[in-house]
This record gives sequence, structure tokens and C-alpha cells, in this order.
Amino acid sequence: MKNTNKIIDKNTEKQLVRLLTEVCEQHKFITDGFSWLTHTLNTKRSANSLQVICIFTHQQSLDNAINSKQADNLRNDILTVMASLKLDVSVPLRLVKFGIDEHYQGYH
Repeated sequence: MKNTNKIIDKNTEKQLVRLLTEVCEQHKFITDGFSWLTHTLNTKRSANSLQVICIFTHQQSLDNAINSKQADNLRNDILTVMASLKLDVSVPLRLVKFGIDEHYQGYH
């Protein structure tokens, strides 16, 4: 049976952070209302626990990004980064979430 619970080593996570930072900086200019992103990974570094959360300034900004497909473009860029690091991207809606700044004040 294939082990689907791959462990993300520190080097891969460093590469992920660097590449996500590039995506973040790019989308601050091209995705209206996008503010920042963060990732979570459990302490055992299980790839199945990896999640990226994209934060927008206001609910209206997030709604507009979803309606205009800018949120899809952001998600796709994140998934491309993850795939380039050989991470499983088969469940994109679990991997990349969207939220608004007021709900994630402690993360930034």
C-alpha cells in the first residue's frame, strides 16, 4: 500500500515558504484586496496537514476576487508551487483556503 502521508522536510518547507512569498508579493499587485498569506503544517510535518490560507482585506474584496476568478488564479499559482515541490495537490479546495483579515489577526 502506498504511503500518502509524506513528510515535508525542513528544506522543502524552506523552499515552499520562499516560493509562496513570491506568489504573495505578485498577487498583492494583481489580485484586488489580497493582503497576505500563511501556511500551516502540523508538528510532524505531514504533507496531508499542509494548508495555505490567503487573506483579503475585507469580505467584499474576497467576494469580488471569487466572482472575477482572481481567487482561482491565486489558488492555481499556489498549487503550481506545491506541485513543483512534488507535493500532492489532488485536493485543491482543502489545500488553499480564503479568509479575511479580521479573522486572522494573530497569524500575521
